[in-house]
This record gives sequence, structure tokens and C-alpha cells, in this order.
Amino acid sequence: MTARLSSPKSAGREKMLVTGGAGFIGSNLVEELVRRGEDVRVADNFLTGRRENLAGVLDRIELVEADLSEFEAARAACQGVAVIFHLAALPSVPVSMERPLDTTRHNVVATANVLVAARDASARRLVFSSSSSVYGGEGSCPQHEDSPPHPKSPYAAAKLCCEVYVRTFCEAFGMDAVCLRYFNVFGPRQPLRGPYSAVFPAFITRMLAGEPPV
Repeated sequence: MTARLSSPKSAGREKMLVTGGAGFIGSNLVEELVRRGEDVRVADNFLTGRRENLAGVLDRIELVEADLSEFEAARAACQGVAVIFHLAALPSVPVSMERPLDTTRHNVVATANVLVAARDASARRLVFSSSSSVYGGEGSCPQHEDSPPHPKSPYAAAKLCCEVYVRTFCEAFGMDAVCLRYFNVFGPRQPLRGPYSAVFPAFITRMLAGEPPV
């Protein structure tokens, strides 16, 4: 299901799509794009994203509620878009261990749908948000970009699979794309607790309570 929530007027600028734009990283990206004067569309299914994360920019973006694991929703989200920042995912290693099929649906299937929709819409550029989890914690430390991947969870395997899809679409269809492997990202609106939180909020929360971080 896709439902348009808001749609401000653009001024002939290239439209940019941020999938997962109501999430922690996505909402910060959306704010920066808006600050730069870009014409931004956000697509999110709100499984982990929150509308309030976009409260400061709602009147300056186009917001679409969309389940990108459904192709028609992905096609509608990508229509008329020049640049796509694909952050939408089910972003949790623990959740992926409990629900690997959901992880596959919301990561791999959704990414394949976005790639096909982006190709059909003649989008000129796609930026895919991957994860350092693809390395699996193996080998030397610090890890390097060319370290061999060794995923240890369905989430990591899904992200690596998505990278392969992106590379394949670049080679097969001439798409221009890049994959970013995030490590420990932290900042405003990051979940502090629960299966979608990360290590830095745990450290900071403990230190604020006067406890050692580990």
C-alpha cells in the first residue's frame, strides 16, 4: 500500500528520493538535503522509522508511506526521481536471527524492487546503505574496505546480497551506484534501547549514569 501524506511544490529541481527517510540516519540525511535546498521525497513503511523524526521538515518534503517489498510501491516511489538514497531496511542483527524471512523481504526483496524501479525511471544515481556487518568480525583489525566479507547473520548476508544486486545492475544496465558500509554510526534520533539500538548509545547511557561504558 502506498499513501501520499504531503507534497510541497518544487521549483524545477531534480527530485531526490530517500528510502527509510523517517529512520535515524535517513531523517538526518533528509534534513541536510532540505537545508541544501533539494527537492526531497521520503518513502518509509514506518516499521522502525517515526514520523516525528521528520517533524522539522514535513512542510518541505514529499512524504510517501510505502512498503518497498511490494514492487508497485517501489515503482511509485521512484517515479520521476533522479537520485536515490536507499536506506530502507530492517536494520537489526538480533531481529534477523529471529526473523530471517522478514529480513530478506525488507532488505533483499525491497532493494531488488528499488533497483528495477530506479532503472525503469532512468534515475541517474543510487547510493545504497550497506553495513560493516558484512565483514563478520573476521581477520585483522582495523578492517579495510577490501577485507573479504564473511557475514555471520541473516542481516549481514542480506546486506551483502544487496551489494551484489547493486553491482550487477551497474554492470548489466549501466546504472551509476555506490555502496556505503556503515560502521558504528551515532547521532540525534538514534534508538537508545531495544533490538534496533547500537553500541554507542549503550556506552553513552552508562556513562551518563556514572557507570563505566563496558
